[in-house]
Amino acid sequence: MRSPTHPWAAVNRLFSTSTSQNASFKRPPTIQSLASAGRIKDAIRYLILRRHLGRRVYPECFVAIIEHSAAPETLGIARQLHAHMIITCFDQDPFICNHVIGVYGKRGFLGDAHWVFRRLRRKKVHSWNILTAAYCKFGFLSEGRLLFDEMPRRDAVSWNTLIAAYDQWGPCEEAIEAFAHMMRSCCKVDHFGVSSVISACANLRFVQNGSAFHGLSVKIGLDSHVQVGSAIIGLYSKCEQLDDARRIFYQMDVKEIFTWNSMLDGFIRCSRIGDAVKFFENMPQKDVVSWTTIMAGCSQHDRNENAIYFFQKMLQDGLRPDWVSFVSVLDACEGLLDLEEGSKIHAKIVKSGFGADRIVGSALVALYAKCGCLTDARSVTHCLAAVDDFSWSVLIAEYVKHGCLDCACELFDRMAIKTVPLWNALIGGYAEVGLSEEASESFKRMQMDGKYGDNYTFGSLLLSAIHLGSRFGSQLHSHIIKLGFDSSVFVASALINMYSTNSNCEAAVRIFKLVKDPNPIVWSSMISGTHNREVPDSLSSSLASLPVNHLIKQGDDETVGKNKKGKGMALADEERDPSFCTPPRFQKMAFRLRNVLSSLISKAAGSQGAERDDLLLSSSSSLLLSSSSEETKCVVVVVVVVVIFVRNKMLFDPTRKQVRIIVET
Repeated sequence: MRSPTHPWAAVNRLFSTSTSQNASFKRPPTIQSLASAGRIKDAIRYLILRRHLGRRVYPECFVAIIEHSAAPETLGIARQLHAHMIITCFDQDPFICNHVIGVYGKRGFLGDAHWVFRRLRRKKVHSWNILTAAYCKFGFLSEGRLLFDEMPRRDAVSWNTLIAAYDQWGPCEEAIEAFAHMMRSCCKVDHFGVSSVISACANLRFVQNGSAFHGLSVKIGLDSHVQVGSAIIGLYSKCEQLDDARRIFYQMDVKEIFTWNSMLDGFIRCSRIGDAVKFFENMPQKDVVSWTTIMAGCSQHDRNENAIYFFQKMLQDGLRPDWVSFVSVLDACEGLLDLEEGSKIHAKIVKSGFGADRIVGSALVALYAKCGCLTDARSVTHCLAAVDDFSWSVLIAEYVKHGCLDCACELFDRMAIKTVPLWNALIGGYAEVGLSEEASESFKRMQMDGKYGDNYTFGSLLLSAIHLGSRFGSQLHSHIIKLGFDSSVFVASALINMYSTNSNCEAAVRIFKLVKDPNPIVWSSMISGTHNREVPDSLSSSLASLPVNHLIKQGDDETVGKNKKGKGMALADEERDPSFCTPPRFQKMAFRLRNVLSSLISKAAGSQGAERDDLLLSSSSSLLLSSSSEETKCVVVVVVVVVIFVRNKMLFDPTRKQVRIIVET
């Protein structure tokens, strides 16, 4: 006689993979456990079997299968399950459908999510919010806004979803407008909405609007919330009000890691790299964003050695770099032309699985190309899943610079669609190496291809016009005016440089006067072109109005030192003078090149009056002629303007290592 078997033994033999003798006496796995283990087909078979046996199937069973079967390779199975849901009338269960919409929406299957949503007859506000959030998450704001407008009723989640979407994807003005509508609709404002609208103001640099929302958060008691506080810090940091950002930061009782990261980003945005490093070292905990932020800041402010050092420390701490980390450290290697370190990082990139990433690959191409390893740069493009115009542009330009004209033309001709950046790379490369005729011919081909060019195109052509003569330059100038590019500061600087080099100072002065807000690059072009020529009186009057005290600031005086082992890099701030107030875009230039100014001033330290002026002018002129750095010219131009035209009194205080220019009216 056969021994009786456990009633679940048959089911266990069907779904269990255990070989134990006691397996037949264990309860079978649940549908949820099968789904979470990736056994989707077994979970569906088990669900169907339970229904055939007359056992109840709970909505959670469908939800578990859907949540684990929305991957691309199992999408067909999920759709089969939908068919089973329709047969069993579970397709009208709001609980199941909301989960299905959410799962599909998170994974980007918006068509499937919309199909489930439209079949649902009893739609609650939660259902509308889930689908709207799914569209907004992937940047489909027009579809998301259409759903939002169709909502029969909206709650705070609905408004917050729309405001956050506009903050992320733009236009940020719509986020402010949506928040105003939210308040007029008497909907309760929470920390999500306030933080999103403050972030939108920060992106727009609307400090007054942001301050108003800051006051609102104080009034309704949300300013102490960590998310709102972090948004306020980001607002004042992006609007260059670092003192207010620091005050808010130190007033916060609770600080999350993203709060610290926001304050760190504020120091970097305001070019306070020394303070940023100190702040970073004192952070209680650091994540990948923290390390990436400090690396990117050092790289952007030409502290490339420090960026590489922080990358190595990040690896020592056991954190895995993301694509932003790799791009930041590759930029640092490119700035140092450190091919050896870049090759090591390339190996780490491949090992980490970012070898085919488009953005990381572009940084690798730029590194190898700038270091002269054009073969290696070309081989990197073969490993990328997709190559963007930036990579091809860098390769083409470097081929031209290194004299490989055939390779540059061959690579350019292979491009099926020749975009403006590709044309710019070819034209700019020709212009930089002095092949003006080739640059002009390339521009004609570009026009025949239906492309009109941009600021960079005409800047490169104007560089070629220096060698092709004033007639070509005048014709090009007329074409620039016709296309409306004469309002660009970059093009104006190139025009001034072209006319002044061709001994047409009057035209250079005329263009200079038309520039609404001349930056140091424009001044550099003006002075470097007229430094050894007779300057008209009209230019002298223009130079006299230059706000010199806003162009030079001692900035962050940073010294790089080694730690006890000789491998670490540390930055320390020098004493600052609060009387100086400089836009951040000039601070980098000032503290980077202050030694140049000090050298010029020291040469004339023992001289007086006209003799001092002559020595400064001579030193400045030679530096302007020999330097290839536009930033160096920007600083030297201030010396020339001050000494020769404005007749300022220049003081250098060696004890504080700073240059000050006191304008005497």
